[in-house]
Amino acid sequence: MIAWVALALAAPRGDLEVAVRQVVGFGANRDIPTLVGVGGSIAYAPWKRFQLEAAIDGGGRWGRGAWFGVGPRVRWFLGPPEKPALSLLAGGGIEIAPGTPGFVAVGAAMDALKSEGPRPRLQFEYLASPGGESRGLLSVGMQIGRRGPPPPPEPEPVIEPTRVDARGMVWVPDPVCQWLPTDEANAELERLSLQLPEVHVISEALLRGPDRAGDQAARLFVAGSPGDRVTVDGVTLDLAEGYAWTDLPEGRADVVATGGGRTLSWPVGLADGHVVWLVLDGPEATRIRFGPGSAVLTPESRARIAEVARLAGDWTFDVHGSASPEGTENVNRDLEARRARAVADALIAAGVAAERVRVGASRAYPDLSPEDQRAAVILPVEAP
Repeated sequence: MIAWVALALAAPRGDLEVAVRQVVGFGANRDIPTLVGVGGSIAYAPWKRFQLEAAIDGGGRWGRGAWFGVGPRVRWFLGPPEKPALSLLAGGGIEIAPGTPGFVAVGAAMDALKSEGPRPRLQFEYLASPGGESRGLLSVGMQIGRRGPPPPPEPEPVIEPTRVDARGMVWVPDPVCQWLPTDEANAELERLSLQLPEVHVISEALLRGPDRAGDQAARLFVAGSPGDRVTVDGVTLDLAEGYAWTDLPEGRADVVATGGGRTLSWPVGLADGHVVWLVLDGPEATRIRFGPGSAVLTPESRARIAEVARLAGDWTFDVHGSASPEGTENVNRDLEARRARAVADALIAAGVAAERVRVGASRAYPDLSPEDQRAAVILPVEAP
């Protein structure tokens, strides 16, 4: 018996695999010659787990001249194409060599990776020749290509239009740009196949409050923070108590709120004799990142801090430094303090009043990545 070691490389051709391999053989005993040569195969996969192959090998055998063999194979994959799979193969062939006119082949192989892309394959094949030499073939190769027919194309995504269940007036965006009753809004959304990222509804329950604004006016209540600066159609509301209201004519009103480093805007629909309540979402913290071991602000970081300052309103900001755990505790504490101080100074330089910027104690963020830990955090807080 001869053990052959082969290295195969395949290239995809639709459902075809074309393999080329170099074959090196060594004898199990002195009566069987060593073989050196090349071989190849071509495979077609008409089904997901079955493959038809045609193999050809040839070369020179020391002491016995040339050798040449060709034959078909059938391969059956025991696993699905998307997973590593064991395969069994069987077939036969004709060997052009003295005393060995034909052979029968059986074997097994293992693909170490899924079918898409390169996949290493370890294969053993036993060739039995009646009245002639029997031999074993051990192949270690790399197969590239698709196993089985191509998957069906993914269906086009079906856009389900938004459907609003709440009763009231619904804001339908471009190209309608109108407040419509719920039934009319749903009809327009279905006609245009619109998916709304956010639904704005003025329901009857919200529109009708205990306090009526009068026969010819609508009342808008805005609740937020005393640090927010709010305008309604360009007119400033005073939120010193955390809320404010104004009487407006029926129709659309544009509300803009700025403060804490963020800006919010809404179109609001108003109806005569009704009250609309609008609650502002609070601002979020801003994380300013630094390089390893550094407390120097980059131009991008300075631009982000300037944007926070521009949208500061009358909020107060606490600044906390943090560091990744690579350094010693003393080095990290000093680095955290310098990072917080650098961000606080940049906020003041960008226009925030110094009495509204406070440098707080360092904070640890063990659940974040090292890149996010090397930072200073700007935390908006309501002024005392």
